[in-house]
Amino acid sequence: HHFAAGNAAKGVAFNRTVARDGLDAVTRTFTGDLFAKRFGGGHAGAGFIFIVGMPRSGTSLIEQILASHSQVHGGGEMPDIPAIGRRLQHYHPDRHAYPSALVDIPDTIIDGLASAYVKRMEEVAGTTPKVVDKLPLNFWHLGLISLLLPQAKIIHAQRDPRDTCLSCYFQNFQTGQSYSFDLEDLGYFYGIYWDVMAHWSRVLPLPILEVSYEALIADPAGESQKGNWFITDVNAGLLLILALATISVYGIIIGGWASNSKFSLLGGLRSAAQMISYEVTMGL
Repeated sequence: HHFAAGNAAKGVAFNRTVARDGLDAVTRTFTGDLFAKRFGGGHAGAGFIFIVGMPRSGTSLIEQILASHSQVHGGGEMPDIPAIGRRLQHYHPDRHAYPSALVDIPDTIIDGLASAYVKRMEEVAGTTPKVVDKLPLNFWHLGLISLLLPQAKIIHAQRDPRDTCLSCYFQNFQTGQSYSFDLEDLGYFYGIYWDVMAHWSRVLPLPILEVSYEALIADPAGESQKGNWFITDVNAGLLLILALATISVYGIIIGGWASNSKFSLLGGLRSAAQMISYEVTMGL
C-alpha cells in the first residue's frame, strides 16, 4: 500500500506506445540482411564489455566483479552509446532518424563515430585495456554497438522477472525509468525488453553471454566458468571464481519471489533485504 501510494505520488506517466514503437523500429531495422551488409566496419573494440538487461538485475554486481581486476575499468552507466544514437540523424544525408538511419548511412560516418567513441573511452579508462559499460538499457542499442564495435563483448544480466520488477517498483528512481512506478507498466515494459533481447538472439552477429543473478548466488564457481571466454586473456578466471565465492553466504537473504518465501510481498522487508544482498556484496 505504501509503495503504491509513493509511486503514484511521483506523478510519472509511462508511454506504452513509445516503447512498442521502439521495439518495432528495432525489429524492422536490424535484420540479418543489414548485418550481412554492414557488420565488420567501425572499430574492432575488443576491449569493450557491455552489461545489459533490466535495471536491478545484477548489472552492478557483475561490473564490480570484473572491475576488481587491474586490467578492467568499471565505467558505470555511461551515456555515450544512447548519445550516439540520438546524433545519428544529424549525420545522415537525408536526416533519417535512428535506428533507421543505420540502413544506408555512409560507412565513413560509422567509422568516425566508432573512432570518437574509442578516443572518449581512452580518456575515461586511461591505459586500462578493458572497459565495462553497465548501462542496463543499452539492450536497445546492441545493433548499434555491433556495427560500431564488432568485437565488443555483450553480457546479458538476468534475474527472476518478479524479483526484477518488484525491485524496480521499490526503487525510487530519480530520473528515467517511467515504467517503474506502476506494476502493470512494469510488466508491459518487461515484455518489450524480453522481445528486444529475443530479436537480438536471432539476428545479432555478436555472441551474448547470459548471466543469471540467482546462479551467481547459488553456484558462483559454476556460473563464473561461463565468463572465461572474455576474460581468459587477462588471466582473471581464477579471480572471478574467488570473487564470486565470497558472496554465496548472502544467498540466504536474497528472498523475494525466486526463493518462494512467504514474506516475499512484505515490501519493507524485501527492500531492506535487497539493499543488504544486492548492494553490500559489491563492496567485498
